[in-house]
Amino acid sequence: MNNLIVLGDTHFKVEEPFFSAGKSFMKWFSKQNFNDDNNYLICLGDLYHESKPNPKVIKAVENWFLNELKFKQMFILSGNHGYNRAKDSYAIEPLINFGNIKLLKEPQIFNIENVKILTLPYFYPYTLEDIPPMEKYYSDLPEELRTKVDFIFGHMEDETSHFTDYYCDLSYLKGEKIFGHLHIPSGHFLGSAFISRYDEKGKSGNLEIIDIKTKNTKLIPIPIFLDYYDVNYPDSIPKVSAEFPIWNIHDISDKESVLEQYPDIYIHEMFKKQTRKKLKRKDISTSKKSIMEYFKEYIQLNKYIDDRLESRLIELIKK
Repeated sequence: MNNLIVLGDTHFKVEEPFFSAGKSFMKWFSKQNFNDDNNYLICLGDLYHESKPNPKVIKAVENWFLNELKFKQMFILSGNHGYNRAKDSYAIEPLINFGNIKLLKEPQIFNIENVKILTLPYFYPYTLEDIPPMEKYYSDLPEELRTKVDFIFGHMEDETSHFTDYYCDLSYLKGEKIFGHLHIPSGHFLGSAFISRYDEKGKSGNLEIIDIKTKNTKLIPIPIFLDYYDVNYPDSIPKVSAEFPIWNIHDISDKESVLEQYPDIYIHEMFKKQTRKKLKRKDISTSKKSIMEYFKEYIQLNKYIDDRLESRLIELIKK
């Protein structure tokens, strides 16, 4: 029985413990029964966290694809993290040299055996010539891309889940949707393969397995390799389920005592006793400020926010 395995965002990156969690995920994934040369793999975008990945990360990912994954054919959608504008290239492009890997950078319809697929990868306005911006183009695709398909794979926000009016309206398309991009599982969004930032705390991503013959689907939860937890200083660190825990330390008096008490753990934030004051970030003044000033402070503290989303939010605030 041949299957199509669909994998959401992985965001492989060099910072610990995210790098080690990524390696554990690779090991788990490679050992699954579906990793064989009768099956196909589709990665829904953002394989790497950065457009210029650290060489250590590149080596680990390339080894995974070349020596551990056994799929007949593998497809990787471009995501919003993958394009390097300065070099006009995608971080994942070297993988196509392996022969059985195809990079999908623009919308297209094709078949995997008897399964008809439409792919809608993320693209920036300057990457595809003579095509409108992604939100406009995907909301009104040309007739040749409106054909009824079995499955639609994409990497963007759509009309069912979005944070601003900066999204694609795909309600007119016919086919079962399975999407990446949004990190928290919801509806047809698979979620990240493993946690890569604090707002994903406690959330497990999923794999989707499609039976090529029957076109039936099965959702497979992915084990939680990394997660965020809380502990009150000076309590002992409790046992938790994630292999790579990251901790918020509460009720502390000073940073040095915490580092002495917990020398071998990953710490996300430390909070002073009673005030819950964050020691890791600069205090935000309580003086009266404009919404724009508050927003810019927020952006400084949350570097993971997409540049295009930031620009769009600034436009909305100015209105």
